[in-house]
Amino acid sequence: MKKSIFFCAALLASAFAFQSCDKVDNPSGEPLEPTKAVIDNGSELADAVKNFAKEGVLEVPANVVELYVSENIDLSEVEVKAENLTLSVAKGVEIKIGKPMTNVSIVGDAAEPAKIIAKEGFVANNAFGLVNVKIDASALEKSKFLISTTTSTKMAKKLDGTESTECCLFGDIELDNVEITGLVAPLIKNTISHGVWNNINIQNCKIEFNGDKNVFDLARGIYENLTITNSTIYSKTGHTGYFIKIDGQASKLGYNINNYPNNYVTTKLDHVTLYQIAKDKQMNNSNGHYKSQKYDAYVLTNSIIVYSGNADGSTVKGWAFGGESKNPKYTWGNNTYYTDTNYKEKWENSAKQAYDDSNSALDDDPAFKDIENADFTPTGAAQVEKQTGDQNWFKK
Repeated sequence: MKKSIFFCAALLASAFAFQSCDKVDNPSGEPLEPTKAVIDNGSELADAVKNFAKEGVLEVPANVVELYVSENIDLSEVEVKAENLTLSVAKGVEIKIGKPMTNVSIVGDAAEPAKIIAKEGFVANNAFGLVNVKIDASALEKSKFLISTTTSTKMAKKLDGTESTECCLFGDIELDNVEITGLVAPLIKNTISHGVWNNINIQNCKIEFNGDKNVFDLARGIYENLTITNSTIYSKTGHTGYFIKIDGQASKLGYNINNYPNNYVTTKLDHVTLYQIAKDKQMNNSNGHYKSQKYDAYVLTNSIIVYSGNADGSTVKGWAFGGESKNPKYTWGNNTYYTDTNYKEKWENSAKQAYDDSNSALDDDPAFKDIENADFTPTGAAQVEKQTGDQNWFKK
């Protein structure tokens, strides 16, 4: 089983701790009240739920950072709350989630990932991750979320060192080797004004996203780095929300806008396959606080963009969150832009202030192997030659 990558803790051998009452441990011979059992690192989640859940809520002590899940478990009626907890899940084990899980990361087995059936999502105020899991999100209503925030500690200072009384700093989010099907609710949703993440990292993921909700619905939050690599995000029906919606104000959230060469707010996609995401729509959107600023950096490289963000006249503008200025730092290279008509030309339109000027863009049909069965292996000669898009498809 792959151990947690988020926390390091010395795991005790026993699942529960009891105080002994024999004379070896109690030389005085005075009778002692036995200590009640407690949840400890190394406990089985099922035992913790059985012995300590009260009125449908399991409160995990802050010092417990890792619990094991060795057998299938149904949490349809149990809400799990923690500070920084990782569930280490055995091969192929299934977890049913029917109540929100707060500050609970899940690490499954790489060969046989954990199976999650989600009717509710994860609340992630602190460091959070999903690693080696398959999630069936078909029962998760679109008004909800897969990952969201509620509250977090106010930063005493902004990231540039100045005083702050209004910013909330969340822990980093990491998704690695995650497959999600049937998702119609936001992948990540922010509910806090002036919330900020240092890093959101998504790698080796395959995510089906349908409906009209935004994939990243960050409202008045912002990140320092959003990095997506070797991943596929797709819709069979044609997703009609934004890919990224972000309205946070960098200056209020602690970014030193006068030191931007060392402090970019970066959106990066490398070796990513997008299919019918933000179809016939502007890809990304901001109400004006996050677009066309000199401290913004947009990186789009080695990716395959098919029927995504292709609203007429809003291709590059949509990638830049609605702005057309040259102010941001742009990085392009080896991208495929494909629809029925002249999509590559729109990305390379030099009449726009910002455009793909790499002279490396492709407009060849990537000829995905089997879209109906969500197999996005490129068979197009140009994509195969350059090994573009999600590279995991070439490993199959």
